[in-house]
Amino acid sequence: MSESTSATEAVPQPAAPARAIDWGAWAGVGFGVLVVVSGALDSSPDPTTKDAPKKWADWLADSGHRTSMFVSAELSVLGVALFLLFLHRLYLALAPSGEESASDRGLRLLAFASGAVFAGLVVVFTALGAAPALMEEFSDDYAADTGAALMLTAASILVFTLGSVTLSVLLWCVFVLSRRTGNLPSWLSWSALVVGVVLLGSFWLFGAPVLLFVVWVLVLSVLWLVRGRRG
Repeated sequence: MSESTSATEAVPQPAAPARAIDWGAWAGVGFGVLVVVSGALDSSPDPTTKDAPKKWADWLADSGHRTSMFVSAELSVLGVALFLLFLHRLYLALAPSGEESASDRGLRLLAFASGAVFAGLVVVFTALGAAPALMEEFSDDYAADTGAALMLTAASILVFTLGSVTLSVLLWCVFVLSRRTGNLPSWLSWSALVVGVVLLGSFWLFGAPVLLFVVWVLVLSVLWLVRGRRG
């Protein structure tokens, strides 16, 4: 009897399954962090001020400013890659548990497409914004024209603000789908609707409402991570 008991006790118990890493949620957190860091490194002057040409000439002449702009641009593009990973995670999270209707599938695709358009426009915004510093960095025989720098910067702001409006479509799709499926908390769904409306003012506020969207992404990503730990 004792030998049977000891043999039973010696049988190894199966290990608990490892918890899968929610890469999409972590990508959302990383996206938010990179947005803040990239924005802090971008110290380029405001192109709308009266003495903008002189400020830009002085700014471009400083190699430290140009280097910080290059680093900011690289982090911005990396943030776009993380945002696309988050966007894929959101696309999956909005799927219903049961059969999906054609209209719901269309809204999910529209949400993903709107986010992808925003990501592409952010890359264009980054390239236009960094172009004056790049032009000055590699122009040994001439100085970068401040008028061209101002024009490129103004164009980059326009691209960014237009891209911000596409986020309104993304968030409105999230609101409609999450209300139907219940895959997101009610307060988070309604906040998506509110932020989507505020983003329509990006054109007049130089894209500042995008920060609200970044906060929304961070909150959703943290919520996913917390739910994953509890699960």
